[in-house]
Amino acid sequence: MGRKVNMGTGINLLFLLASGCILTGSSVIAQSPTGDYKVGEKKADNSDNDLSRSSTPQQRAARIDYVNGNVTWRAREKDKWSKAGSNVPVREGAQIWVTDGGHAEVRFDDGSLLRLGNNSVVTLKHIFRDDDGEFTQINMISGLATLMPKQKQSLFEVDTPLVSLHATGPAHVRIGVGDDIEVAVRSGSVNVEGKLGKTTVRSGDYLSIDHNTTAYALKDLPAPDSWERWNDDCDDKLAGIDHSNRSGPWPVYVPGPVYVPEPSYWFSFDFGRPYYGYHGWRGGGFHGHRW
Repeated sequence: MGRKVNMGTGINLLFLLASGCILTGSSVIAQSPTGDYKVGEKKADNSDNDLSRSSTPQQRAARIDYVNGNVTWRAREKDKWSKAGSNVPVREGAQIWVTDGGHAEVRFDDGSLLRLGNNSVVTLKHIFRDDDGEFTQINMISGLATLMPKQKQSLFEVDTPLVSLHATGPAHVRIGVGDDIEVAVRSGSVNVEGKLGKTTVRSGDYLSIDHNTTAYALKDLPAPDSWERWNDDCDDKLAGIDHSNRSGPWPVYVPGPVYVPEPSYWFSFDFGRPYYGYHGWRGGGFHGHRW
């Protein structure tokens, strides 16, 4: 995409479209049998990057689309934590914290999703668009997440304590941050970079590293656990909306018991300029607009 990112210690995910492993300047171990996931919903383990931007960036919008259980958030690091609710707009610098078995979903203005599980603490470091496309940088210090970029021109970076991930859509990537860093790709691919070098994790691959890891070792995906089953339930409900015989406004599924009509309006700011927008599903695909 022509975007330069100087990475410290963290994870750069570039969403997956094949299976296998590509490594540049690092050691990779061939696939071997996989056990269970190490970072799950019940696990309770509790970098700033220089960005070379080709044009003046414009801030983008996101919102907390769904919450269940104990989910708190704050607009900036210096603010106090407050209880999160559905349809809460968030901007650069916002932090979200999920505890006690809670779940949350963040929806970006391009339709991409970030689902958060137990003990997740994330910061939406950067959310902007420029001449190179759309860029989202997320700092994740603990917990469980599923990242689902939707658009090829949208680049997502997830920074963890040990590696950074770079991903574009479409992709479905699980990230676990605890004693181990886990990356599991169900579709698409993701680029991982850290002190061991770089590798690409592709669809069907699983990677786990810790402070003692000496080489990236790709394995097959573990068996689905409660987190994967919850994500599957969300995906099935989204995919199950039938628009074929409907006239009038198209429905938008908000995870949970409620449907709301399109357009679903939100309010945000674009470098000090307020704007309204809508997003929703039309004809089986995600559509967004801003004015």
